[in-house]
Amino acid sequence: MTRNVHLPRARTDDLLVEQLEHELLVCDVRSDSAHVLNETAALVWRACDGERTSSELEAYCRLDAATVELALQSLRECHLLEEDEPLPGVSRRSVLQRAALAGAGLGAAMPLISSVVLPTPAMAQTPGVTTTAPPLTTPPLTTPGTTLGPTTTGAP
Repeated sequence: MTRNVHLPRARTDDLLVEQLEHELLVCDVRSDSAHVLNETAALVWRACDGERTSSELEAYCRLDAATVELALQSLRECHLLEEDEPLPGVSRRSVLQRAALAGAGLGAAMPLISSVVLPTPAMAQTPGVTTTAPPLTTPPLTTPGTTLGPTTTGAP
């Protein structure tokens, strides 16, 4: 029986990648979205060279199987891997359950990815607001019926 071996490869087309202090910012030009990968998710993503299996990724990244599976699933959902087919029988719930049983918990090793949709230039404009300011007018120095000048006060 032949086993289907997945060799995940990190997507590089149409991505802008910037290393932050402890995170990796990945801007997807194709989908106008940005993803912030924590250290664990970034480690797995960078290790996805298309030549390592999930087991080899575990050893290379020094992570348990549940953590690597969760990272790969999250990367697939964000379309950051070239192959976007989910592994059969792998759900986020089952991965989290296995991680809890294995003692991975929800600590620092948990791969986290935060994603946002980037606004397009058209979305950045506020409706009904003009881009040109009205001409400035100088307010009058006096109010009608008053004059400027020295005032005298009588001493008693």
